[in-house]
Amino acid sequence: MNIASCTNIKNNLNNEALKIVELLHNFCYISSNENDVTLNFKSLKLINNQLSNDFLLEHLIKNIDLVLTKYDVFRFHINVKSISILDVDKNKEFIHKASIVLKEKYPYRLDTCYIYDAPSMFSNIFKLIFAFVDKETQKKIKIVEPSP
Repeated sequence: MNIASCTNIKNNLNNEALKIVELLHNFCYISSNENDVTLNFKSLKLINNQLSNDFLLEHLIKNIDLVLTKYDVFRFHINVKSISILDVDKNKEFIHKASIVLKEKYPYRLDTCYIYDAPSMFSNIFKLIFAFVDKETQKKIKIVEPSP
């Protein structure tokens, strides 16, 4: 293998790594209002084949922990644009683990969870997701209707 081939391989690996970092950031990040953590389900769909659920969960936890170093509570914003029942089924392990971690690691630290861009059939999907969420947390979840 020559130097040019090695350089091409290195550049390709760097490009792939940058794509994964960008997807990871788009998946979950701290919003401009510093106690807001945003999760984009669309990015989860794109990245879950490349990274393990445990790694994604660890990234989510790191973001929440960072917010909680400055604030007593955090707000969670979830964008579920283009989510389907099949997506929920494919990601049920992550959803289940995340709900357990949020409940056990952050009791009473969630202020509100806002859900955006819910498709019209989201009420059926929401019933599936709510099966993983305790009653106290369910009260803190608000579905934000799109602006007309």
